[in-house]
Amino acid sequence: MTVKMVKMMDTEHNGGLNFCEMVGLMWDFLSRGPHDLGSFAFYLLDEDITGVLSAAEVTELVELLHHTTPNKHNKGVKKIIADLFDKMVHNKIQVAAFHNYCKQHDEVCLLLFGLQNSLRERMFGVSFWEEMAKRRESDPAQMKAAYIMRLYVKMKAEKAKRAKKQAAANKSQQEKVSTWWEYVSVWLYPLYVNVATFVFVKLM
Repeated sequence: MTVKMVKMMDTEHNGGLNFCEMVGLMWDFLSRGPHDLGSFAFYLLDEDITGVLSAAEVTELVELLHHTTPNKHNKGVKKIIADLFDKMVHNKIQVAAFHNYCKQHDEVCLLLFGLQNSLRERMFGVSFWEEMAKRRESDPAQMKAAYIMRLYVKMKAEKAKRAKKQAAANKSQQEKVSTWWEYVSVWLYPLYVNVATFVFVKLM
């Protein structure tokens, strides 16, 4: 599951997370209410954010959420998979259908909820994140898929723009300094040499 969570927020596609990506992932995960974890789980497999999962992907997701494998399905896992298959249209399930099923069946994301609660206790406390979840739910835009990723990409683009502007300013300053030294070397230095030579000759 950790690998899937990393891939979800790996905006640079380098197989890891930088500090900002890690913060974004933690915020996205911890600021969700308990009934919104279904959407988070859905996008662990929907890496391209298409809003749909195939039958194979649904099976893989349920196995991921319950730490099991195809040959070790218990009755609970089999029932969840069967129920989700019943909600498929043309062999695919929409994120809304998966989300609603998870809201009605807490057992689907039970382990994910346990992980979230454990991390919340270690990072600022449960009450802090419950308040963040309320604030986030009050803004529909923040509940959309990949909200935090798009925000991070936007911030990264703005940072690159500022860096480019600063680099241009530095180059301009360097050119001014270069021009000044060129003036000194071409005009002032020869003048200084001539004056020094004249003074030396007079003193002699």
